[in-house]
Amino acid sequence: MSAFFHFLYGAFSQPLWLQGWMLLLILMNFAAPMYFIRKFESKVVFVVFIINCVLMATLTAQFGYTRMLGIGHFLWFPMLWWINRRAKHFSMGQPFGLWLRALIVVNSISLLLDVIDVMRYILGDRAELIPPSS
Repeated sequence: MSAFFHFLYGAFSQPLWLQGWMLLLILMNFAAPMYFIRKFESKVVFVVFIINCVLMATLTAQFGYTRMLGIGHFLWFPMLWWINRRAKHFSMGQPFGLWLRALIVVNSISLLLDVIDVMRYILGDRAELIPPSS
């Protein structure tokens, strides 16, 4: 099974609430940037999303569907720093400004969870996160 399909299998094997969270991340980092694609900030978020997809497949090939996948979002740290500086130029009364701020909140929460997951992996929690088949 290719790493990408292994990643997808792992993602769709997760509890429904986690699948919903991943869907929110896709909406915020892929769908919304496509809607606002004329804005430079959207293009940056879109490119980082594509790079993250490649990183996730690479990490899955190397480590399996484990907590190490949290490393795949490391580019969000500089991206969010930059987006945070840019967001002040756009009103929250505009859909674009509202999306930028929502992106900061959602991706920051995800990064917090990612840091916890990677630390757990480093401390020895290296099991595959795919539940056994019934």
